[in-house]
Amino acid sequence: PNAFVGSIRMEMRTFEKGTEAKDSPMGMRYHSKADMTLMEPEVKQKSMEQMKVLTDLKDKWQYTLMTDKKGKRTAMKMKKMKIVVQDDGTDAGAGGEPQVVRGNETRTIHGQQCTKYTVTDEDGTWTGWVAEGVPTPFLDMARSVSNGSGQGMDRTPKGLDGMPMEYEYVSADGKERMEVKVTEFTLGAPDEKVFSLAGYEVMELPAMNFGR
Repeated sequence: PNAFVGSIRMEMRTFEKGTEAKDSPMGMRYHSKADMTLMEPEVKQKSMEQMKVLTDLKDKWQYTLMTDKKGKRTAMKMKKMKIVVQDDGTDAGAGGEPQVVRGNETRTIHGQQCTKYTVTDEDGTWTGWVAEGVPTPFLDMARSVSNGSGQGMDRTPKGLDGMPMEYEYVSADGKERMEVKVTEFTLGAPDEKVFSLAGYEVMELPAMNFGR
């Protein structure tokens, strides 16, 4: 089951050599209950096709929900495979074990008391405000969109126990920077209508075999 139950909206900005990327900022909404998730990347232009990914962990189905420019709704349904991925210990990357520093500063963000953390390794520095003890949705999100276990895809640095509400990552050479903010945050199961397939034409696709 999912660790995080609730709804969030996140906004990410990326910079290279001080210049913000063309597709920045990028927004995404995420809704989750124990056995189901919905991820919705935000489309900047209303004329573009909208897409959502709905994952049913209980019955092991994944749906790609699409709304075209004319408003027609289609759901591509595919059986979600279970693939066990062994952790070989290389997740940490070239930086090895990070140095985690818990600061004394606190802020209240979306009703949650957050503590400032700094995480540093050879690759760069992560600085964020963490709501300690609040489950993070990032590993759940990784499991939802991938057909694997999500290992190595969690965006929360090792050594932290909580939900990063705001954070910044700067590469060691200073050329790359990323800013992420949770702009909306709600704990508790979302309205069931969020996960509804009403109005969609559902088409089942055959499962794909990617080998072992």
